[in-house]
Amino acid sequence: MKKHYLLRIIVFLLCLISTRSFSQTIADGIYLLHSKPSGKVVEVSNVSSANNGNVDIWDFANQDFQRWFVRGLGNGIYTCTNEGSGKMLHIANATPANSVNVDQFDNTNDNTVKWKIVSDGAGSYIIQSAANTNFVLDVNASGTANGTNIQLYSSNNSEAQKFTFELIQTKIVYLVADAHLDTQWDWTVQQTIGADIKKTLVDNFALIEKYPDYVFNFEGAINYIWAKEYYPDLYAKLKTYVAQGRWHIAGGSLNANDVLVSSPESFFRNVYLGQTFFKNEFNQKSNEIFMPDCFGFGYNLPTIAKHCGLNGFTTQKLSWGSAYGTPFNIGVWQGVDGSQILTALNPGAYNTTFNSDISTNTNFLNETNAVGDKSGNYVHYKYYGTGDQGGAPTEESVQWMEKSLSGKGTGPLTIVSATSGELFNKFSPDQYSKFSLYNNELPMRQHGTGCYTSQCAMKLWNRKNELMGKTAEGNAAMANWLGALPYPSQDLYNNWIKVIWNQNHDGITGTSLPEAYTNSLNDEVIAQNGFSTILKNAVGATVRSLDTRTTGNSIVVYNPLSIAREDIVEASIAASTKPTFVRVYDKAGTEIPAQITSFKGGQVTFIFAATVQSLGYEVYDARPSSTGVTFSDNLSISTTSVESSVYKITINAAGDVSSIIDKRYNNKELLSSPLRLALMPDNSNFWPSWEIVQESVTAAPIGYVDGSATITIDEDGPVRVALKIVREKNNSLYVQKIRLTEKGPKERIDFVTGVDWGTLKTLLKATFPLTVSNSKATYDLGLGTIQRPTNNNTLWEVYAQQWADLTSNDNSYGVSILNDCKYGWDKPSDNTMRLTLIHTPNVTDRYVYQGIQDLGSHQFTYSLYGHSNQLSNANTHWEAAKLNEPLLSFEAPKHDGFLGKSFSFAGTSSNQIDIKALKKAADSDEIVFRVYELNGKDANNVSVTFNSNILAASELNGIEERIGAASYSGKSMTVNLTAYQPKTFSVSLAAPSQTLSAPVSKPLTLVYD
Repeated sequence: MKKHYLLRIIVFLLCLISTRSFSQTIADGIYLLHSKPSGKVVEVSNVSSANNGNVDIWDFANQDFQRWFVRGLGNGIYTCTNEGSGKMLHIANATPANSVNVDQFDNTNDNTVKWKIVSDGAGSYIIQSAANTNFVLDVNASGTANGTNIQLYSSNNSEAQKFTFELIQTKIVYLVADAHLDTQWDWTVQQTIGADIKKTLVDNFALIEKYPDYVFNFEGAINYIWAKEYYPDLYAKLKTYVAQGRWHIAGGSLNANDVLVSSPESFFRNVYLGQTFFKNEFNQKSNEIFMPDCFGFGYNLPTIAKHCGLNGFTTQKLSWGSAYGTPFNIGVWQGVDGSQILTALNPGAYNTTFNSDISTNTNFLNETNAVGDKSGNYVHYKYYGTGDQGGAPTEESVQWMEKSLSGKGTGPLTIVSATSGELFNKFSPDQYSKFSLYNNELPMRQHGTGCYTSQCAMKLWNRKNELMGKTAEGNAAMANWLGALPYPSQDLYNNWIKVIWNQNHDGITGTSLPEAYTNSLNDEVIAQNGFSTILKNAVGATVRSLDTRTTGNSIVVYNPLSIAREDIVEASIAASTKPTFVRVYDKAGTEIPAQITSFKGGQVTFIFAATVQSLGYEVYDARPSSTGVTFSDNLSISTTSVESSVYKITINAAGDVSSIIDKRYNNKELLSSPLRLALMPDNSNFWPSWEIVQESVTAAPIGYVDGSATITIDEDGPVRVALKIVREKNNSLYVQKIRLTEKGPKERIDFVTGVDWGTLKTLLKATFPLTVSNSKATYDLGLGTIQRPTNNNTLWEVYAQQWADLTSNDNSYGVSILNDCKYGWDKPSDNTMRLTLIHTPNVTDRYVYQGIQDLGSHQFTYSLYGHSNQLSNANTHWEAAKLNEPLLSFEAPKHDGFLGKSFSFAGTSSNQIDIKALKKAADSDEIVFRVYELNGKDANNVSVTFNSNILAASELNGIEERIGAASYSGKSMTVNLTAYQPKTFSVSLAAPSQTLSAPVSKPLTLVYD
């Protein structure tokens, strides 16, 4: 145990070392430096502009050579640049010693021009050399006369070594050089790796070597990973420049990914992978989210950023048409849980160039004044550089940056060659109140609205991989805890890398070349197979500890959710001929309803209602039989209606659902008119895949799926009933199965839909005209929710993760619409919701290939879930989770097992919180898990209980760094969450009562010729 705790302490200290402090002793600005004994100011002697120009003290003369631009570099380090010469306060000898002269010099980017400024606690400051902090700025012989020399001397706390800083009002613009790189767009990843990354390295190395003040910023750990693999010599040089502060790792994530379609857990993973790589490779982390070019930003982004230890965010994309405009130039963005980060929302285009003195730029001055007039902080943040294929800023721009720096520019602005996160480190959270506050999401008005739907296959595979990866990790952690299997860290890492980099903002959004999706879909399938293999191996290992002895076939059912549930599970067993029945028994020997759904290739597939504990396993007994029993099920079906104890559904001759009666609430009718599949005009021809224009949404449908319908009974059993409806319209074939069950998710109506899509210039939407009405609907953000109004001129196509809900104004009844892979929505009236299913836009001569996007086969499910009372008291989150994460079945060999026939690894005492991630820690045997609050209410004293005693517990941030202790006792730990708050923890668990042996292997000698 001592070794275990020592490791945690070391990791904690390393985290502290690698994290830049954002508090500064002295704020950035132009100052007079007064010697405390005399009050005289520190100046450059004789108005010198030469290197090694001497520094002394003199009476104040109101001249530039007496003013110093003091700039914090982080971790208490500063530079002091003379406003008259543009040169830096410098020690004349690289090795500090008594009486070493202090002068001015060009930026050497080393410790000879860097200082630490330390308060003496009485209003004065000691200025220490960063080369050796035992030596400090000193007025020779404690002199007070004009011309007394400034030197370096060992610290002795004398008055001659103390200075005061008098701020001269200054207006600072932090210039951020970038070469934005789209991983794929109008080119493939092969082009990115084969040319663009190399060009970015080579071109910026040349600028770094030629211009001493040039600092380059480059986002995306994936680009660094590929640079390391494909260009090792250049990468070694890159590491040197990163260490020198000349090349800045921007953004803190694996890639500059979309944050709307990607789930919040994916973005946590994105930051975790990026920051972990940066720490391991460079002993540095980024402090900001750097997203110049993404298509909208969710209300939970500040929440995720703050939880990951990030304190800033920047984008220029709002200038392309934000639904809410650009709230401010520099200000504070508040997230869905109340977390706040500093943001720069008007940095200008990332391909900005300069051809004149930047310090005189009128637009920059006006924007800086706007920030300062509100907050008192006259600061601004601006991009310059190139994109979208990497490279470097123009040399002319870099030259003008150098000419415009403090002491060189002729205008009222102080120009700083900055890192992308530098501004955000200048202000601590207790200073945020001075800035403008924005408390909402930042979606785009039009540009990006098509991205919620384009390339449906990517959306489907991405959703599957996000959830399969989570399930594989959790099961692998369980198997490892049991001793049954080594944790497959590298395999999980490799698969997550594939999934996460393909969430880049021109990938998952559906806006890249068709060739790019050959790469991406290949990665998605490989990742799905990889995660599935990890899951099967982990389940196989864990099942060794279960008692799987049954009379018939042993079926082990796994529940990937953190609540116990009864749900329908599908299983398959071998059979030489199709049996008449498959009879299923639970661990107590009680028979439960089951029904056969298919027989093919010697496999009989059947469904039954399983009850499984949270994050747990249950053993069932499945027996093929020629005889069966009758169960009372309250299910009935005909070609015109489907009915259960909860709903009565009526289907009209066109194949549309014309009525849904909720029998629980006085036979409440849910529909004001039939549910229909609407065909809308799709005329987003300038940015086809990117946009769904307002005219497409407000126009009357060009038609509905209303061809001659073939309606048949697809399922009629004691577990589930289903109608199958087949229709054709405008070169497309539609097959829908409307399912009801009396067990498990009986409050849900599933529409299992297949579309063979061949309809051009058309937007397909599922319409839900309801009897409940409200001017606002609630949309799932994955972490938190948001209410949005009925369609208007700024919001007409919006995104959500797994569900949207319309609840009546009086909170008496509501309808939630769930889905398993769709993200685009609109609300054309107070009582109507629409889910966007397929987007095949009209095109002209731009992006012609996008005119045939998504032609082909589609499979998806959407569902209706009716509930009484307000949404926060409904089970919408969990119903959507059950749809997206079904119970999983595995046929198992029969054997005894010390865990018995039922096992739960972890669970919570309240359905108000959800365990969204469960994995083994990267550097220990601890279990890491993350929880979200679901209902927008504080959750206090919630227990998270494990199968074994907790030996130690810690609270972590979102990138799994320890930030504090956690409360625990026995097998449980106590969690307190505010509304929509995420928290991450680690626990060290006692070993199980018995442990399994991991499989071993050895080389096999083969006889060969």
